[in-house]
Amino acid sequence: MATSAVAEGQQSLNGIISDPQSKNLTDLPTELLEHILCFPVLKNVDICNVSCCCKRLHDVCHERGKVWGHQYKLRWPRLQRFYRQNECCDWLREYKTRHRVGIQIRRTVESISKRFFTEVRSVTQPCVGQVLGDSFAEIESLGMPEHFCEDELLFILNSEKR
Repeated sequence: MATSAVAEGQQSLNGIISDPQSKNLTDLPTELLEHILCFPVLKNVDICNVSCCCKRLHDVCHERGKVWGHQYKLRWPRLQRFYRQNECCDWLREYKTRHRVGIQIRRTVESISKRFFTEVRSVTQPCVGQVLGDSFAEIESLGMPEHFCEDELLFILNSEKR
């Protein structure tokens, strides 16, 4: 039978020795955790995953708004001019709203091509203006500020994935 040598003051759990002096990530100060979570390689999905780990990390991600404010600024840098420097803002709410608008606009833009080719086959004269007009009416019906929509359309145009 194998025995493990465990020093006094240490507990063995399934062969893993835990040091009572060891520190956890959640033991770090809030400001340091925020700094880590604002690292530019982290995306919104990463922040969502971290915030689901435990209450402490959830609070760090959501309470002061620094982490979601950073995510917003990374994703939509051109929209920063519409916010005052010291303005108190619910960045998570802003991020969610802006993200949803982006999804709707991308869906609309993707459907333009499908609708255009469907109408070209069904009529002898393609009605490009009607397809585009309907599409932009859909975007306007989102009820979002023009700068949100304009920024998303520019993002799509400049995207390498188009």
